[in-house]
Amino acid sequence: MSPLWRPSAAQTVSQSVVLGDLIQVSHVEGSVTVGTELPAYRVVPANLEPVPLSLERAQAQPSRLLLARHQIVPFAGRSQTLNDLAIWMRSPEPVAIRLIHAAGGQGKSRLASEFATQYASAGWTVWQATLGPAPRPQARALNLPGGAVLAIVDYADRWPFSTLLALLAAMQQCHAEAGVVVRALLLARSAKHWWPAVADRAEADLQAATDAFALPSLVGENRNPDALFIAAADRFAGALGSQHVGGWPVPDLDGPAFTRLLAIHMSALATVEALRHGDSPPTSSYAVSAYLLRREQRYWHEMWTRETSLSTLPQTMHRAVFMATLIGALPRLDARRALVGAALATDVTAADKIIDDHSVCHPPTDPEMVMEALHPDRLGEDFIALSVPGHSHHDAGITDDWTQTAPAAFLVGHGKAPVSTVNAISVLVETARRWPHVATRVLYPLVRAHPHLALAAGGAAVVRLTGLPSIDIRVLEALEPLLPDGPHLDFDVAAAAVSDRLTHHRLARTSDPAERAHLHNIHSLHLAKAARHQEALQETEEAINLYREVTEKDVAALPQLAEALNTRGVLLSALSQPQEALAPTEEAAGIMRLLAQADPAAWEPMLAATLTNLAVRMSELDRWPEALPADIEALEIYRRLAKSDPHRWEPQLAMSLTNTAVRWAAFNQLGEALAVARESVAIRRRLATAEPDAHLAGLARSLINLGAWLFESKQATEALSPIREAEGIFRQLATTHPAVHLADLATSLTALGNVMVQSKRAAEALPILEEAVVLCRSDHEADAEVSSAMLILALSLLGAALLEAGKPERGLVTLEQACEARRIRAASGSATSLSELASSLANLGLRRVQSGQQDQGLDAVEEAIEVRRRLIQLGYDGHLRELALLLWAYAELCVGSQLRIPQAQEAVVEAISIYLSPAVVDPAYQHRLIEMYRTKATILQELGQTSAANALWLIIDGFFMDEEEG
Repeated sequence: MSPLWRPSAAQTVSQSVVLGDLIQVSHVEGSVTVGTELPAYRVVPANLEPVPLSLERAQAQPSRLLLARHQIVPFAGRSQTLNDLAIWMRSPEPVAIRLIHAAGGQGKSRLASEFATQYASAGWTVWQATLGPAPRPQARALNLPGGAVLAIVDYADRWPFSTLLALLAAMQQCHAEAGVVVRALLLARSAKHWWPAVADRAEADLQAATDAFALPSLVGENRNPDALFIAAADRFAGALGSQHVGGWPVPDLDGPAFTRLLAIHMSALATVEALRHGDSPPTSSYAVSAYLLRREQRYWHEMWTRETSLSTLPQTMHRAVFMATLIGALPRLDARRALVGAALATDVTAADKIIDDHSVCHPPTDPEMVMEALHPDRLGEDFIALSVPGHSHHDAGITDDWTQTAPAAFLVGHGKAPVSTVNAISVLVETARRWPHVATRVLYPLVRAHPHLALAAGGAAVVRLTGLPSIDIRVLEALEPLLPDGPHLDFDVAAAAVSDRLTHHRLARTSDPAERAHLHNIHSLHLAKAARHQEALQETEEAINLYREVTEKDVAALPQLAEALNTRGVLLSALSQPQEALAPTEEAAGIMRLLAQADPAAWEPMLAATLTNLAVRMSELDRWPEALPADIEALEIYRRLAKSDPHRWEPQLAMSLTNTAVRWAAFNQLGEALAVARESVAIRRRLATAEPDAHLAGLARSLINLGAWLFESKQATEALSPIREAEGIFRQLATTHPAVHLADLATSLTALGNVMVQSKRAAEALPILEEAVVLCRSDHEADAEVSSAMLILALSLLGAALLEAGKPERGLVTLEQACEARRIRAASGSATSLSELASSLANLGLRRVQSGQQDQGLDAVEEAIEVRRRLIQLGYDGHLRELALLLWAYAELCVGSQLRIPQAQEAVVEAISIYLSPAVVDPAYQHRLIEMYRTKATILQELGQTSAANALWLIIDGFFMDEEEG
């Protein structure tokens, strides 16, 4: 459903799920404009039945026998892989994603088809997802007759990361909204770089279990290549109506060229076809491909010479097939443009004739598309490679010099659909992996001259391009300046991959320590943005060591040393090492303080930024008394800077005011927090009035903070106004820039829902929080950590609102989802994530007990207690008070439920002992301690220890008598 959709009680979609926009309109007056944006992928029910292939078609185009959809050769082997997949399907996770990766021709698609067929027979709903927008019009509501969905995603490494994550989010939403079990099986040639990034986001944002599996060669799975060859040859001969006396002449199948199942099948087919025509069977890998491709050429020629002939010349058909194999199937309109752009057609009429003739020779599998590629992929790649001049196999007989310039002709400046560019660059990259002349003659010149094409193909294509062993460094140098500077989900991984190759190349060509330090430092920043934190950390270590060496001779490099130290601190924090992160950040601040003292005008801005980082590092260690002075010092610097140059520095001043307000609020000094928050709002409002495009979003964020602190100050009514204003701003911004501001809208809705839930206005909060959850799940451009934390908060509040609104079943399920998400985040071991997990578990436990699920509720609180204990074991003694309060709450719940009374006694005794220690500081210390004694006395009575209980009651009563007299 659309991210901005709110449910209506009067309109429903049942027994199905909608992928993309759902438009339902009723009771509308006046003028209404409805805008839609089709998803960049298509999801359709998988067609798992074998597609029949006539004898006439098989004899005319024998290469069709290789296509997985015809299932000419029965599926065999892979028993261990199928067993592993069956275990994965039965795993307890509601949403799980698995990647199977292997080189092309290894049998991934056939394995997925066999696997999907088995589970379709067992009652699973099986979907096929492909890259590319759904043609209009197309209903995108898919039936869900059962309780489980398996989605097959082929070519996953060619998908833009954001599009793939959007699909996976839709799969997760199937579980969230329809309660179905979801399995997504991704197929790809490679898992390098792109998969860790996608898996991290899927786990953090979608709470989905992920894993990857490298599919081994079937030849090595106790399968003899000769036996595989003979079995395939028998089946191909039957499909071709061919008779052969005696055994098949098996070529030498040893060596790397025949480790892939498809290569063996191609060899078997070429042998059968050669013997059928009285030819000598080809033996080498290239000769097999050349023989099958010449058979395709013969078919085109035969079709042209028949009485009911096609009008397209064989050479033109060759070029049309070349183009179709590069760009993939397209809607007719885009295919016309490509043909005209490649100068194969002079106008629309001529283009349509070529398209129609091509469809006779290569019928499209999708009736909405034309210009079907030559399949299977390996044969198509060999067709491209043997068509491009520069190879040594001149006897292949299909070389055409037109192919060297054609890709640029139909990809540059002719309004190509993005999918065409993705396919073209991806196919050229995969072909170049086995045929280097395609790289040097076509791919590298194309990208050097038109680097924007590689970027249009997406980050995944760039990653695969950088992985070519003989990559031309000039290609990467052409790409480097075009890569986005800021965070960008689709290109962060690609930028890091480009930086890998360029940094290695450049380091090998310089011995200058300053230049080498700079290279390591820049590379660390690229790696960090791609979430390759451990590698980035190693790069900062190299940079820091080199900068130290440089600064011994030249203090001019001190700012660069401070920057590298700062980056190291950020990375260590991201790797859940807050204690280790503090030292480099403190050193960076020390360096910048010295520089600022010597030249304030030059270095005070960088000092202020470093102090802000230092405050964050301190707060991560719960060292709030030290964090606040760093923020205040940074604020004073920004005040001075803004006074001298308001236009440049007021935005940073507003940000610093917000940071300082956060620290004051952490001290429970809400008066001071509100004062600086109001000042931040005033500055942002003034800036937004002058430059709304630049500062409206900042104003809205300051308004949300102000509302939060007003609410904390018991000013709930006043809190709603700034938060509602922020929601209005972000809703307006999200309409024009959804990729940037949907996450902000989710934040404002969550803040608004929080105020309403805490103000006992659950019914009003429900639609607001439901929209927030949908937005959090659908947004994939936001920072992973931020979007994940916001989703957890929205789920927690939605669960509370559902419970308050009298919907306990949905409420508890939602709270459980929030807890599971917190468990994933807490796996990092950070103090903040562990503390949040403990709080969520405690809340879930209380809610379960209140809903009559006493045992499950007490289990959750026990888990929360263990999390608090772990924090204390890690050295966070500030959590002692929280542990004591949690132990006391557990004891109270046990007493109220009349369950686990002995455990309750142990818990309250431990709580009292903690509260009697000098380590606990609590304004309500004495009263809470007496209440704990009350709980202990009640438990003693429950255990039949009446005399001990009475003695304790006397002490408690005496305390209150003394208090009244005082």
